[in-house]
Amino acid sequence: MRQTKGVTTLLMLGFLLIVFGGTLLPCSNAFAEDEGVGSTSAADSNSEELRQRWEELEPEKRQALLRRYRQWRQMPPERRETIRRNLERFKSLSPEEKKRIRDRYRRFQTLAPEEKRELLKNYDRWQSLSPEQKKRLRDRYQKYIQRLSPEEKRRLREYYKRHQRLPPAVRQRIRKNN
Repeated sequence: MRQTKGVTTLLMLGFLLIVFGGTLLPCSNAFAEDEGVGSTSAADSNSEELRQRWEELEPEKRQALLRRYRQWRQMPPERRETIRRNLERFKSLSPEEKKRIRDRYRRFQTLAPEEKRELLKNYDRWQSLSPEQKKRLRDRYQKYIQRLSPEEKRRLREYYKRHQRLPPAVRQRIRKNN
């Protein structure tokens, strides 16, 4: 259940960034009719521009947005509110922080399904820890890093840089062989 929820959250965040970020708002007549929404032309002074942008989209992209919209409508209100809060938090980040998040999301998308499951499982385990347990683990990690020689630290950094760029299947083989 958690894996589906996590992936859905990421997909919905992408959808919300598009819609609420002002990049695109699907408001064509087809959209309104499909979703039972009334005309927005009187309420929205930009409706003509938005309608034009919707019409310029490729049919596949329109269908994908409609599917995401339907998923959004079926979500429990508290889940939607969580996503809205996360979006507001994202909007307040610096451009560097936004870039870091986008890069991590892209890297997540390149992971093999089993790697995604493992990552989400580890995330859930981390979230289930008490603040004291998290602090102990962070402290332990810091002590470990501090004990490394400069050469070991350099090799560790190189190892992670090198393996982040490899395809997921190759990274998995390397892990098995080490």
